[in-house]
Amino acid sequence: MDPITVLESRLEQLEFKLGYPSDESPEKPVIEQLSAVDSVLNSVIAGKEKIAEVNKRIEDLNSYLDPQFVTQVNENKLKHNYVYTNEPEIRFHCKNMELCQAKMPVLDSDDMSNIPKLNKSLEEIKSANVENKEQSDQTEKCIQQMMETCHQVSLSIMENLVAISKKIDALEKVSPK
Repeated sequence: MDPITVLESRLEQLEFKLGYPSDESPEKPVIEQLSAVDSVLNSVIAGKEKIAEVNKRIEDLNSYLDPQFVTQVNENKLKHNYVYTNEPEIRFHCKNMELCQAKMPVLDSDDMSNIPKLNKSLEEIKSANVENKEQSDQTEKCIQQMMETCHQVSLSIMENLVAISKKIDALEKVSPK
């Protein structure tokens, strides 16, 4: 027997089992229907694999669908931008905080607790300094006036000496030797 006739007979038996009467031919041949079923099964299997991947990431997807997620992301971006733009200032404050913590024993000492008592003395010293400044300003003005007077006197003496020198030169030229 020829292999093609064997296949045809097997197909006829299959069609008979599927319910196709032998005198009516099916709308599509059985081979086409089987290949269509195969492709549908393959797509279903591929879909199941995708569904398994989605099930693995369902928690992430739920967090993305959460309405507060967007606000949390925006808040995080705002915080990041604030920290990034104020980084030098924040570093400066951190450095100063570390210095303060290092100096804490000094700040907690008894000497520092006496500062309110010393404040009155400090005010007295401050007012004395203001008075001394006023007196020194007056003294400075007097010294400046004296220097101006001395300068004028020295200019006057210089002019007189120049005039005397000219008179002596004139007398020396007139008087015989």
